[in-house]
Amino acid sequence: TAFLHGALSETVFMELPKGCGSPGITRICRLVKSLYGLKQAPHVWNKTLHRHLVALGFARLESDHGLYALHEKGEIVMLLTVYVDDML
Repeated sequence: TAFLHGALSETVFMELPKGCGSPGITRICRLVKSLYGLKQAPHVWNKTLHRHLVALGFARLESDHGLYALHEKGEIVMLLTVYVDDML
């Protein structure tokens, strides 16, 4: 469900599934947030998570973009690893 929390930065339209909407009404809608199966969803989630972690003071390591470090007084006080939508 983490992928559903990323806001899309580009305009994405989708056709509504059969059974949704009324006959004769346009069955196209504009997405504001990600959906399951949307190709952009993992990237959008990663950008959203990165923005929040940086706001909390974490820095992403250049050698591994799935690893974040929190520094305090020049010392690493916490390491956080991110894999898809899991953190440890």
